[in-house]
Amino acid sequence: MPTLPFAQYAPDRAALDPAASDAIKNVIPTSNGYAPLLSPSPYSEALSDVCRGAILVVKADGTFNLFAGTLTGLYQLSGSTAWTDVSGPSAPYNLAVGYTWSFVQFGPYVIATNISDPQQIFNLASSTDFADTAGSPPQARYVWTESGYVGIGQLVDNERRIMRSGLEDAEFWTVGQKGCTYQDLPDGGWVQGAVGSETGAFVFSQTNIRQLVNQPGLEIGFTLAVYETARGAVASNSIVRAGQTIAFLCEDGFYILGQPSTPIGAERVDRTFLADIDLDYLDQVQGVSDPVRKMFWWRYKSISGGTDNYTDKLIGYNWMLDRWTYAEVNLEWLISMATVGYTLEELDTVLGFTNIDTMTTSLDSRIWKGGRPAFAGFDTDHKLGFFEGDAMEALLETSTMLLGGEGRRGYVSGFRPVGDVSGAYGQIATAETIGGALAWGSEAAQGTTGLVPVRASGRAQRLRLRIPAATSWSDILGLEVPPESVKQAGRR
Repeated sequence: MPTLPFAQYAPDRAALDPAASDAIKNVIPTSNGYAPLLSPSPYSEALSDVCRGAILVVKADGTFNLFAGTLTGLYQLSGSTAWTDVSGPSAPYNLAVGYTWSFVQFGPYVIATNISDPQQIFNLASSTDFADTAGSPPQARYVWTESGYVGIGQLVDNERRIMRSGLEDAEFWTVGQKGCTYQDLPDGGWVQGAVGSETGAFVFSQTNIRQLVNQPGLEIGFTLAVYETARGAVASNSIVRAGQTIAFLCEDGFYILGQPSTPIGAERVDRTFLADIDLDYLDQVQGVSDPVRKMFWWRYKSISGGTDNYTDKLIGYNWMLDRWTYAEVNLEWLISMATVGYTLEELDTVLGFTNIDTMTTSLDSRIWKGGRPAFAGFDTDHKLGFFEGDAMEALLETSTMLLGGEGRRGYVSGFRPVGDVSGAYGQIATAETIGGALAWGSEAAQGTTGLVPVRASGRAQRLRLRIPAATSWSDILGLEVPPESVKQAGRR
């Protein structure tokens, strides 16, 4: 019998759809199968409290700095694993529970804002601490850049207002001078954030999206036209960008921005996701791009897990392969990173690894090679970690099949993983009618020949493979059911 591929993760589709699976967990889609999703490996010391936002910035000399915010403080990670408190004179800050910091880099400046405190600014060339931004910009929930300007949105006294600084001046906020101006959006609900472009920005509201285009010859300095009338962003931190591709969560599922926007989760994951997410914690949905694996990841709190401080699940979309996956991991925040880089000596002197045998991350990992893009997150101990640790426990299922043939019962006595997997476990579920309820049999361990000796009889079958955490493997294509392991029974 040929290899039975693990189908794409598409739980919204019919059970007998051969191209759909209900369970593709803790793995990464590849061109012809799946690879392991590695667990977050702690890298930094702990922040003082729950991470409520972070940004990676590049200094003029090409080195990287990381800034993170908590409810009351702002912190910097630079050249070590210890966090330095760089809070400004307005600290301790008053970030409300459930709200987050919004960060942006504007030339040599890092700008941080939340709707409860004065906007903060840090000069990468000279600052030791943040300061209140000169020019008294209004308190706002979101900050972005828009082709030479700093933009802010959802102001403390007007949720539909956007405003921008003076041209090439992050600390000039006098309306009517140097291009500084504001605009109140007439419809679409509250401003939910924006993504800058070479000519301006895309401004997201709750129910529509506008395109801001700089027009220096106009009195107001820009035009603002509705770009997408049918949908907006229901979770502000769900807006994520990779190059020119922008994805976001709308009220009815996931989309990639366009005219019209492209539904990427329709009839695949949207219904399952919307039934699983705790809608009381919609603001906790946060997306980032994983530049290495070409993935968008969104973390969220499910109905059955997570807390006010962390989410318990990830859902991921590979924008090159157009395939989904999901994971179960507790996280406070996600971030796209670039690694700092260390010598073998610095692993001891800076990071404290005196015995490489006790390291949770391989020396071959891209973590230790400076400037390499990487995917990272803050765990529930408030520590930054790269997704470069041990493989997480993987669970993969086939679609429901008729291995005995149309109208016949099939007796299956085993299957074999197709890939470099050993030490796995398997199960078979059967049903007595097509589309009937599946009953899972007992789990069996993979033997020395690679065969998983599971036995079950029924008219419909579904196969499951579980690869325990910390198992060393790199690729799985599907399952092989040897001819001698399938027997036909009677037809009805």
